[in-house]
Amino acid sequence: MKKNLLIFCLLILPGVVMAQKPKRPLGPPTKAEDRAAILHDQCLHRNTYTAAQRRSFFPFSTAGSVKLISFEFVLYHDAEILDTAGNLINPPMPHDTQEVITPMAPNRFKLNYRKIKEIKQLSAKGLDSLTDILYNVGFTPVKNLTFEIAGHGYSCYEPRNAILFFDAAGNLTQYIELCFMCHRYYLSSRKIRYTADCEQKSDMLKGFFLAQGINYVDPRRQPEN
Repeated sequence: MKKNLLIFCLLILPGVVMAQKPKRPLGPPTKAEDRAAILHDQCLHRNTYTAAQRRSFFPFSTAGSVKLISFEFVLYHDAEILDTAGNLINPPMPHDTQEVITPMAPNRFKLNYRKIKEIKQLSAKGLDSLTDILYNVGFTPVKNLTFEIAGHGYSCYEPRNAILFFDAAGNLTQYIELCFMCHRYYLSSRKIRYTADCEQKSDMLKGFFLAQGINYVDPRRQPEN
């Protein structure tokens, strides 16, 4: 019996192998695939979610108020930095080494107001505009898409802006940190819904900050007095 089963398997195996379709070798995308990937990466606004639905997304759903801030990104050092001729390049940094946002407990953060350049509380209209950019602006649909552009973030990360979520008692509970210069962001909780990182998204959020009166969005642009 075992001998007959072995003979049957040897006879059927070549047919199974021959019936498998050869896989396309992995290589660079064609020009058509490249054009499709670029088109897919363009931001497209669609009314996917209503304002009420967007406000139900965490942490907007639990926030008593939402504020935008700008702050200086600082790399600290304790010693004087001299050039080869002995001239002072950078003096020692101030000893306020506390971060702008420091985690204190689950869903609780401490804000270092000494380092904040600008702060603006969003109105209901401003909240709806922000969530519209975050959740109704996404990738352009493309049929039979083979390749996608990996992302727009650079290897740097020097955040200077953030979206802050406060509870009704005024406690900072969550935040979204933004680096417009490097096109990257950080979410304080895994429960925060990701925003589609299409090509123009970072610039759209930067424009929103500027429209709300936050002028410091990169090191080359200082707040107006």
